[in-house]
Amino acid sequence: MLLVFSIFFFFFFFKQKTAYEMLRSLVGSEMCIRDSNETSVVVCGRESVFFWQFQVGAIDVLDPVSIQHLRKESQKYTFHVDDIMLPDSPTTSLTKKNTTQDHICATELSSKYLFIGRESGIVQMYTISPLVSVAKYQFGSRPQHIKCNCDSTMLAYVDVNGVFSMMAIDEATFSPISRPAQLLPGFERKDVWHMMWASDNSEMFLTMEKLRMYIFRGTDPEEPVQSSSIPMQFENLEVRTVMLDDIMSEPDRPAKEAVVDFETKSLRDTRELLRTVSAKEGILYVEDHPHPKLWSLVAESALENLDFAIAEKAVVQCKDYAAIQFVKRIQTLDEPGKQKAEIHAYYHRFDEAEKTYKDMDRKDLALELRARLGDWFRVVQLVQEGGGDESLMLKAWENIGDYYADRQKWSKAVQYYTQCKHYEKLSNVYYAQEDFKALEKLIDQASHDKNLLVEMGKKFLSVGLAESAVNAYLRADEVRKAVDCCVELNQWGKAVALAEKHHLADISQYLSKYANHLVDKGQLPQAIELYRKAGQHGDAAKLISQLAQKVAARNEHLKAKKYHVLAALEIESFRRKQSTLEDKSAKQMVDDLLLADQVTGTDRSLDSAWRGAEAFHFLLISQQHLLQGNLDLALLTAMRLMEYDEYVDPLEAYSVIALAAFYNKNFGICSKAFTRLEALENNPSADSNDALPSRTSAPTALALSDI
Repeated sequence: MLLVFSIFFFFFFFKQKTAYEMLRSLVGSEMCIRDSNETSVVVCGRESVFFWQFQVGAIDVLDPVSIQHLRKESQKYTFHVDDIMLPDSPTTSLTKKNTTQDHICATELSSKYLFIGRESGIVQMYTISPLVSVAKYQFGSRPQHIKCNCDSTMLAYVDVNGVFSMMAIDEATFSPISRPAQLLPGFERKDVWHMMWASDNSEMFLTMEKLRMYIFRGTDPEEPVQSSSIPMQFENLEVRTVMLDDIMSEPDRPAKEAVVDFETKSLRDTRELLRTVSAKEGILYVEDHPHPKLWSLVAESALENLDFAIAEKAVVQCKDYAAIQFVKRIQTLDEPGKQKAEIHAYYHRFDEAEKTYKDMDRKDLALELRARLGDWFRVVQLVQEGGGDESLMLKAWENIGDYYADRQKWSKAVQYYTQCKHYEKLSNVYYAQEDFKALEKLIDQASHDKNLLVEMGKKFLSVGLAESAVNAYLRADEVRKAVDCCVELNQWGKAVALAEKHHLADISQYLSKYANHLVDKGQLPQAIELYRKAGQHGDAAKLISQLAQKVAARNEHLKAKKYHVLAALEIESFRRKQSTLEDKSAKQMVDDLLLADQVTGTDRSLDSAWRGAEAFHFLLISQQHLLQGNLDLALLTAMRLMEYDEYVDPLEAYSVIALAAFYNKNFGICSKAFTRLEALENNPSADSNDALPSRTSAPTALALSDI
């Protein structure tokens, strides 16, 4: 099916020489005649030509730099059909338009030359590297087809009347002056509607005349063959044709029968001779009709008869180095049966080769043959018949699993991977199927393979399955990777638990990084909760203390008190944890004490954790006593605020003291308090809070706030 589609596409888009298409932007005309070879493309309008040599020189397909360099050196030409192209002509010289009535009607592009046929019967000839006009030939009638042979030594000319003639191409006769074509004497065919040169033989071509196909060697035709199909390929003495009528009748479902192959007479005769007479007589015929295809038939026949002398001579004539090496190799085999089996295998007759090995009672060689071919289904059958061993069976199952996995037939792949116990590929299939339950069960079966367990852990990590990933990493004895997995998936509690269980000391680094990330994003409560869940009470207390300072600056004294209480509780938890003596050595005790000093050393307020709570408690209680009329208690409580100047704003503290002393008739204390307030007003820099001076005009409001 694919072959038929390929041929159909090739015919209509590359071999068809004349078509009416809308390509005005390319050649300036509706008429488009085109051709191509391995290195160049030509597209012609009625009187303009576009030529693109996209490859200059040989390409090394393994060298991308060479390919890119040659692409940069590609040449493009656009010129009028009447222009004479010289080596120094500009690449674009299309200045004329509608200046000739002798339009282009055919073109041919060979490996060396470009031919352009015009309605008057003139054929213009150009070399293609570089593009230079070299000759003009007069044929006398409008051309329908122009074809050049494979070595650019003969030009075939078919006019609109179906008359076919040929001309030899001789560089000595090239001239820019138009001259009559020197046609091949004694050769002319009529009623020709198609012709084709052989791609590998400069002397062989075919013609289609009405409903017959003639194959020529030189000017001598073979017996005609009845055919109305269109030739597509002529190579190795075989013609491949396509029956377009059958294809177009059902274009969506083309049949293989629409592609028909014909053999030349010399190929048919050689087969018949080799089948009926000896190889030596066949050689005599092939020497009279030399061709690599015929020599390959002689070599095959000689090898089947184990006549290695003739076979070696034939493959040398074919210039097939691989075949020469094969003939030398099979001569070294010690048994004729082995030689015949290898010959069958070389010519792709694998069933005959296997049968030959079985007849020799050498199933091991048959298994080796099928394994080399990659026919693992047959390998399994042969092993079940009694050949091979368990290791070969496991290898066959693995390759069959690969076969189904490549085709995404996962259930079949799982079946064969399970049979061969290839857990690595089985895990890949489960991962592709997203069957994570089955993949998790595989952890127990793959406990002996550390690398596989690590890869399975990565698979679980990629989909966020922390528990399964940690299980796989722990089975592989990769505690560090298990902890990293928990950190990456934000499972900080489990990460700390694993770190403590396996005595990993640097878990605090991960916590600090993540907590800093949360703090930078303004998520201070989330950072505190992170430290609390991770058991890092000291770090949690620091963040709570910072939060208390922020709410105190906004005069939210009750919240500040609560935050200081929470920070104090965290400090107490931290100290209790550090003071636990169970299962601790002297060194661990010292390390814990140093850690405690490090935690509280950067924030001295944590040394006396309850002082902040006490400060805001006294501030709130003093204001409450003022409202309730307990003036003595209010004054006593307010006086205690002077001991907590690191927590309570001095402006607020002395405002409350002044107010309580005033209502308590204690004007001495009241006077001193106002003196301090006046000093704070005159020297705002004495206060650490820049916002204090703006609040001195409302001491009463300050004293009575947050009650």
